[in-house]
Amino acid sequence: MGYEKFLNCIPKGRENAVGAGNLTTLWGCKDDRVARRIRESLRLSGYLILADGHGIYQPNDDEELAAIEIRDYVQMMERRIKTERLSIKPCKNYLKVKNEFVGQLSLF
Repeated sequence: MGYEKFLNCIPKGRENAVGAGNLTTLWGCKDDRVARRIRESLRLSGYLILADGHGIYQPNDDEELAAIEIRDYVQMMERRIKTERLSIKPCKNYLKVKNEFVGQLSLF
């Protein structure tokens, strides 16, 4: 897939971040879900697409600044993953107890 059209709309550097809604419009998407899928496809294809509370961006051209931006993004995502894991823990515990009670094999 040709990603250049999409990449060209994503600015470089955190200070130039573009909001997700603006990016959706720039890409000509009718739906935010489509734009999220495009961002996910870019990331899965190896492109460094970063995001924070201010918007979406590619790493800065300056290598030192890029390293800081990438590190901050990774740390933010790791915190998010940790929170998500904690949020499903009660559900997993419930299923574990139910499976043991009913005598089914544990799913975890």
